Amino acid sequence: YDLDEIRNLIYNETGIASRFYRFPGGSGNTVATHEMSEYIPVLYAGGIEYYDWNVYPGDASSGNHSSEEIVENTLKGVDKVDCAVIVLHDTGAKKSTADALPEILEGLRERDCEILPLDADTPTLHQYDMDKEE
Repeated sequence: YDLDEIRNLIYNETGIASRFYRFPGGSGNTVATHEMSEYIPVLYAGGIEYYDWNVYPGDASSGNHSSEEIVENTLKGVDKVDCAVIVLHDTGAKKSTADALPEILEGLRERDCEILPLDADTPTLHQYDMDKEE
């Protein structure tokens, strides 16, 4: 139900049918009351691909990280992978991520990183491995 509601809202506001999804906490989430693996077939049946991330700067954790820490954590994470998918959080209570963004972008440019949106050609990155269940 929630998935249909948000997809309808996005479509009504933008005219674009969303084809991508990010699980809160990732597909490997161990804190949710339900296994994320229950929902993966639902996404696929609706023609939706889900994406996880491989760079997490810690900006959603309970500690308030400074923008400098978020920049440092992000760029260190990017340096460890060939293709980075970065998850960042922006909420009214946490302004440091938005403050860090210009410096993150500059650090990515200095590393000659190509900054791209997720699209149908983006390699999927999944924390949860469906093959483990078979």
